[in-house]
Amino acid sequence: MTQLISLLFLAAAPAVAAEPACPALTSPQSVLECVLRAHPAAKGSAALLSQAEALGSAAGQRPNPEAEGTGVFGDSQDQIQVSLLHTFETGGKRGRRLDRARAEALELGAEALSVKEEIAVDTVSGLYRLRQIREELKLIQEALDTFSRIARQLRARPRRSPEQEVSLSVFQLAERDYSVKRSALEGETLALRRGLELGLGAPLPDSDSVLPARPSRWPDPGTPGSPAALRGSSALRAAAALEAAQAELGSARAAAYPDVKLGPSVLRQKNGPGEGSSTLLGAGLSLPLPLYQRNAGGKRLAIRAVETAEARSAAAMSTLGAQRDAELARYRAATSTLVQAGDTEKLEAEHEKMEGLYERGVIPSALVIEAHRQMVDYARDLNEQELSAVRALWTIYAIEGRVLTEKL
Repeated sequence: MTQLISLLFLAAAPAVAAEPACPALTSPQSVLECVLRAHPAAKGSAALLSQAEALGSAAGQRPNPEAEGTGVFGDSQDQIQVSLLHTFETGGKRGRRLDRARAEALELGAEALSVKEEIAVDTVSGLYRLRQIREELKLIQEALDTFSRIARQLRARPRRSPEQEVSLSVFQLAERDYSVKRSALEGETLALRRGLELGLGAPLPDSDSVLPARPSRWPDPGTPGSPAALRGSSALRAAAALEAAQAELGSARAAAYPDVKLGPSVLRQKNGPGEGSSTLLGAGLSLPLPLYQRNAGGKRLAIRAVETAEARSAAAMSTLGAQRDAELARYRAATSTLVQAGDTEKLEAEHEKMEGLYERGVIPSALVIEAHRQMVDYARDLNEQELSAVRALWTIYAIEGRVLTEKL
């Protein structure tokens, strides 16, 4: 956990120190790194880490000394006594404050990591989806070009048979339908680009080079791991809650020991007329007497809190393990489908063959429209499987605490 917090500090340092502009965006990885550094929410998480860094110095402060003074004045004698008392904390109270500060820092680190996990998963998914939309728009545009060309040919005939009249109406309707599909994808593209540009703080280059290609080989995220392999923000938060409860128990036990206040004391005494004055040196001591209670109730409450935190931590780790296994199963199912589907290059050949058959009058117009619909639906379904695999993979990275070190 300590290494993970250190990694978060290193990742956040550039955003806090100088907030440099993103370098030239030439690859999907450069876009991801820039978003993790420049996103407004990421900058907020960096501020959380700065706050966590200051907790230790605040908790390690020692109590200031106390000055006490009394004065007694009368007709025959005056007395002034001044004491300087330093508090000596017993029972390891300062160490327990440092333990609480570490637990709070761990909680802030978990919150900061959670923000970066969400940003990373959303950014990667957005980049993949932008590339997919380009592919789907290409297929839709090809269908529109085909429908438009055939409709023009039919309209150009001086006389049309009843079958050709129906074919013309069908192609015109299909053309309008695919125009609606294109508008929906263009709107989705605009929304995705705006979201990514918000994170970048700059325009996203309109280039295929910044969009990830369809993986030719999918990485193996491993087998269901042990709880020790779960080091994401959720696991970090559960560990922080347990450490906080243990620190409170230590503080409750330390509170049973009274603090000692000890220091020098000076008594200045002025006697009656003609008798002069005297100065006495000594020591002052203040010590609460634990006669009524030794914080037994506070210790019992803290013990129950630790037991609750242990139970919740075990439940959280079990839930995370189940979530990881579920994401792994989803990833394997999606990638298996993608591998079996193979490449989509054959679609182009089938498309050209189908149009040639229509031109020769071998197949009816309905089959042309159906063939294009099948191509678009197939590409969309394939893209849904790919996006499901990508989100599952990067969710696994987040659960395991690898989201900041994996490459796109």
